[in-house]
Amino acid sequence: MEKITDFLKEGRRRFGDKTYIQDHFSDELNLYLLGERVGDGAEHRVYEYGEEKVVKVPRVNMLYGHFAGEIYENYDICRKYFPDFLLESEILHDEDGHYIMIQRKLNNPRNFSVHDLENDELREQFEEIVESNRKMVEEGLGTYDFFGMKGVIESYLDNLKFNNKGAELSNILVEEQEDGTERIVLSEFDLIKYRDNSKSLKDSLISNISFLAQRYSLKKFFGYDLGKTRKRKAK
Repeated sequence: MEKITDFLKEGRRRFGDKTYIQDHFSDELNLYLLGERVGDGAEHRVYEYGEEKVVKVPRVNMLYGHFAGEIYENYDICRKYFPDFLLESEILHDEDGHYIMIQRKLNNPRNFSVHDLENDELREQFEEIVESNRKMVEEGLGTYDFFGMKGVIESYLDNLKFNNKGAELSNILVEEQEDGTERIVLSEFDLIKYRDNSKSLKDSLISNISFLAQRYSLKKFFGYDLGKTRKRKAK
């Protein structure tokens, strides 16, 4: 019975996402190339698109609800601060702010974990990202969302000894390269703003709490600090 329920839920999700694409991007995307769902985060569901790409479809909930303008802004900021790690993305949007993202399919990706700090090359890459993020924070642009919703849950479950995987960052991915080595890839570009006067009171409160939780968690589980913050002026 549980398998049937899961099958029906998956069918509803897929139908909803296909309808979203059909309603807003039928001229840009070929629905026949939409394959299996390969990822399900707090903000996007990810589907195979042909053999070499994926499509990220936004999901709407009470905490998230980005529109195209904010997505483009965050993408440009991340390209500036993380040029060697950010995955190139094609962002499509309509006049009402609906959007989807198209990216290349990663090769055998996995979440970055605290155990990866034992690998010299991956630790150096991670520290480069953390240092760039500190500069971004100090400029008042917010912090990269290292953990993501899944990473936060997994890390605290590990801390409570409910699993033995080690703390994970679900928005920091490690991709296997052709020569067998591994390299960090940033496939998301979600930024968490702090003391941002351009947001509504509710959104500002959520962002502030998320920022402080991110800062505490990164220090607690990985031993790195986000850096000093500066108030961002309203536009």
